[in-house]
Amino acid sequence: MQDDKLLTQYAYDGSEAAFGQLVARHLTLVYSTCLRETGSPSQAEDAAQVFSTLMGDVVGNYWEGEWQDAQTGKEMTGRGTEFWTVRDGKVAVWEATFNVWEKGGGAQIPIM
Repeated sequence: MQDDKLLTQYAYDGSEAAFGQLVARHLTLVYSTCLRETGSPSQAEDAAQVFSTLMGDVVGNYWEGEWQDAQTGKEMTGRGTEFWTVRDGKVAVWEATFNVWEKGGGAQIPIM
């Protein structure tokens, strides 16, 4: 099942199985990043565990996209992050940022 479906199951239905699949799927990425930064397998394992513990009921998402602005006709690029704090199987807090700029230009300050 794709991450977005698992995330939806966890956020809206409180599915621990869906959350477990997400953690298992991405823990390798967390560990490999920690290993690259620390250079030590044991330190990387500890750091990955701390990261997982700290994240707890917070789920993060990052995305990028391109589109044509309907008003100006300019090609645009955007990037966003979202963080959901989940309580009792439901999204309790939603935080997000969204950056947008003209394609080929530099990223701008977040607008949301």
